[in-house]
Amino acid sequence: MFERYTPEARRAIFYARQDAIHRGANAISTVNLLLGLSYEDNSRANAIASLKDRLNSHLAGPLEIAKLPCSNIPYLTDRDIPLTDQSKMVLTHAVREANRARHLSIDTDDLFCGLLCFPNDVSKALLAQGMELSEIRAASKQSRKDHPPEGMAPARIARIAAKTMKPAIVRIGFLILVVLLVVLILWAFKL
Repeated sequence: MFERYTPEARRAIFYARQDAIHRGANAISTVNLLLGLSYEDNSRANAIASLKDRLNSHLAGPLEIAKLPCSNIPYLTDRDIPLTDQSKMVLTHAVREANRARHLSIDTDDLFCGLLCFPNDVSKALLAQGMELSEIRAASKQSRKDHPPEGMAPARIARIAAKTMKPAIVRIGFLILVVLLVVLILWAFKL
């Protein structure tokens, strides 16, 4: 499922899981995903949207993000914790965003766009702060142009490209076949 995800995007989901466990939640919510995206300073989503600054200054209140107490007591990290339905939709929209932009890999910017693509608590708070999906997409495109995602082996990229290109090749082949049949039928009626 996470084959196309870059290491940064995988870590963001891991941090979201850790945050949900630390907060005692039963599932990973969209707020946890946002916090996971803001965890690393050098992630593409954090660079584009300044998530860490926004969370500290404007978003913590509307999203009701409580400050976590520092504790020496370790919490269990080996427990499985599912995604909420909205978080699953975020991942689905992230894949759609990557496909729409013709990205072979899904990075944190695609996850962030996935958060903004449909109505949820996080998207409402981000839109209220003046963040627009079209601006994030444009910044993402420029960021990927300047700094392509790292961490994907050439063999993995070729495998992903083959999977994503196969349906297009089949459609083109089918279209060529239909055109040839139409030409043959028209030629047969002329005789």
